[in-house]
Amino acid sequence: MLELAELSKILRFTTLFADVPDDVLDAVGNRMEDVDFLGNTLFTKGEGAEGLCLIVEGIVELWSGAVEIAERRAGECVGELA
Repeated sequence: MLELAELSKILRFTTLFADVPDDVLDAVGNRMEDVDFLGNTLFTKGEGAEGLCLIVEGIVELWSGAVEIAERRAGECVGELA
């Protein structure tokens, strides 16, 4: 499990949270959950979004049917448009 300071630091280096004040980053960090999805489906197109997934390490492949349409890497987010 990542500590709040680590989560805030990770958030700071994402495009989405780059200009957000530290106190807001800490508040967001307090609501974050450290989850390992290695080899599993994060979400399926058309599902309601439960939250935003921030990739801390590794690569997430985005598929539409049998076609890979994009990849997201550490520091990027997925699920914001789910």
